[in-house]
Amino acid sequence: MHQTPGSEIALKVVSAPRKRSYKQVVKAAGAGIISAAMVGIFALPVYAATEPLPDAETAHAQLLSTVSSSTIAVPAHLPSAEEQPIVVEAAIEEEVFAVASFSIDIPAGAGAQGIVDGAYSQLGIGQDCTDLVQNSLSALGLVTPRLHGGPDLGTSVGTWAQFGYVVSDGSYAPGDILIWPGYHVAIYVGNGMAVHGGWTNGGRHAESTVLTGAFATGAPSAVVRVA
Repeated sequence: MHQTPGSEIALKVVSAPRKRSYKQVVKAAGAGIISAAMVGIFALPVYAATEPLPDAETAHAQLLSTVSSSTIAVPAHLPSAEEQPIVVEAAIEEEVFAVASFSIDIPAGAGAQGIVDGAYSQLGIGQDCTDLVQNSLSALGLVTPRLHGGPDLGTSVGTWAQFGYVVSDGSYAPGDILIWPGYHVAIYVGNGMAVHGGWTNGGRHAESTVLTGAFATGAPSAVVRVA
């Protein structure tokens, strides 16, 4: 077969541009696909990937709805600032009344029972034995109670005998003052029992007022009956 140089050259010249055009088309198509993909990624709105943030009112409502009423313990009544002093004042008034009750005169003929009642009213109070007896006698108005600053009358027989007389027949009556000189005093309340001050666990000088046996520390050396 005989070919002329001119036609071969022309064929190559014509074919070359077509080959390049095919590559360019492929590249352009690839670039278009990539560009489309990138546009698809970066052109997505923000709300397409995340949930929208609630506004302030919605967030507040959601916060309230998540708290169960059973998880919050609120007292039925919270005292106000004005109510607080009332409670304190009530307690003070009760204490003042308790102290003042020792100074109320007992009607004639009930003196011994008045001493017994005064002794019973002091059960559980922290005080020594002489305070107990003196406060009990103050129910009759005979002495100034220790609670009001009265002097300590001690444990001597003579001091307590000024309010009555010393019993010499060995008898005991409710309201009698039992005396262990230099050691202890108590109020006899009947049935072999007495109210003792300054007492604990069967011992003495523990600043507690109790009801126990009249002879828990042995028989008293003297008994004074208030006249």
